[in-house]
Amino acid sequence: MYSFNQFQNLLMFSKKRIYVTNPIISYLIPMEWYLILMSDGSFTQHLYTLTDTKIKTNLIINFNNNKYINYKKLYLREIWLENSSKEKLAFAKSIWNLNNLYEIKFPLHKPIGQSFIDLKIDIHQEINQIFYGYSNNLNKKFQDQHILWGRQYTIYSKKQPLVTIEEYFSPKIIQLLY
Repeated sequence: MYSFNQFQNLLMFSKKRIYVTNPIISYLIPMEWYLILMSDGSFTQHLYTLTDTKIKTNLIINFNNNKYINYKKLYLREIWLENSSKEKLAFAKSIWNLNNLYEIKFPLHKPIGQSFIDLKIDIHQEINQIFYGYSNNLNKKFQDQHILWGRQYTIYSKKQPLVTIEEYFSPKIIQLLY
């Protein structure tokens, strides 16, 4: 997926290698990050629980007019998840099949997980990749120069893929656990 963030991977794990029983994974991914990266719940809800503040979705890109996107009948959305102080906690980009998006009348101004809950759509997600690396743009926006963790996953409903999402997390969210 294209984005302004231009993430540089230092490590990338595919779904075949992302199990805690894999000794390499448990050695390379700290347990706090593993819990965040492998969670199949609503990350926005997790952030709300950790921060005890409302998490806002700040939409930065919302389009389907790119030639590549139109050709594939896809819709692209990029957002920041921010706390009430407008501190950026995560960056997410998603690609939707336009047919699915229109069919379920999805509200694009709300967090994805909350929207699925509100619409009472039964879903499951499958982690595709975990990323470890850096991005000058993301690090600048997060106001933190530490290495970043991220993930890519696909959300399914009725065995059909609805959306593929990439999320990159502020290094500061780990501090919220303590």
